[in-house]
Amino acid sequence: GISCTLLKDMPRLVHVAPVIIALCVSLLYVAWPSLDIVRVTISLPPDAQTREDIKIVHISDIHYDEPYTHSMTPAFLEVAIDAINKEKPDIILISGDFINYRTDPIQELASHLSKLQAKMGTYAVLGNHDCTKPGAKQFVTAQLHRRTNITVLQNESVVFHDHRLVLVGFGDLWAGDFLPEKAMSTIPADALHYPRLALVHNPDTAEHLSKWPVLLQLSGHTHGGQIVVPGWNVPLLSVMKKIEMALPSWLGWFKVLVPGGRSMDVVRHWEWSHGLHDVPNTLGSSNLLYVNRGLGSHRLIKGIYPRAWCNPEITVLTLRSARS
Repeated sequence: GISCTLLKDMPRLVHVAPVIIALCVSLLYVAWPSLDIVRVTISLPPDAQTREDIKIVHISDIHYDEPYTHSMTPAFLEVAIDAINKEKPDIILISGDFINYRTDPIQELASHLSKLQAKMGTYAVLGNHDCTKPGAKQFVTAQLHRRTNITVLQNESVVFHDHRLVLVGFGDLWAGDFLPEKAMSTIPADALHYPRLALVHNPDTAEHLSKWPVLLQLSGHTHGGQIVVPGWNVPLLSVMKKIEMALPSWLGWFKVLVPGGRSMDVVRHWEWSHGLHDVPNTLGSSNLLYVNRGLGSHRLIKGIYPRAWCNPEITVLTLRSARS
């Protein structure tokens, strides 16, 4: 009978069981990614005048929308906001993509973001999704201004004189709003020697910013690739892009037919998909770039917003004073 068959196959089931369990765990991991808090310490230059460390929390790519995806729900967002506030940050920085395509969800999102608390303020820039539809960037900016304490920067700077620090916020590259010369020109003369933070959505802009000294650029946009090849620690999309570039030109349909193929072009520099990087500048040194994996996700296939081995991220950065 059935019981005898099960007993007979038991040895084989024992060997197969770990594989089945591993697959189930992997599926759960993909469906319900956990939230990572990543801590990074950056040393301020020895000539920086500030005597205290500065704690910055950086988030990106919320992609708040309705209907909610499994990776971004009101409950998940509240968990993230609570975790941010528990850090008691000096500054909170948000590097864009508050919404997906619809603009209405920014109103509900703003009610959540109004709970963010930072001693020296919360600042943001817009991403490409915030600028997709006509009037979207104006609507998103207006709602954040009206409903939160978030200051949206568009090619302008903020000076923290007490800490001898400058924050420069840039418009989005894909929207045609990235104007680095204009943004850098807004730094007052008495703050030109302060260390500079650059807040900009797309990490490809690090190339353009290599003309200026930047202590740290904070970006998002890539979501870390959303799906990372385990063991290699590289985004699946970057592997697909290399395959596409190696194919003959007449196989241009590759990215159209492969699920998620169009997302291969989301960024030029896939080597900057996540984490901390040194970017050589034209001044004989290098600028630091940190790319946050984002809180939300984008659909790679219609209706599917996967993350695998690439958890949503809150970055806690400590600017370490040489005098502390």
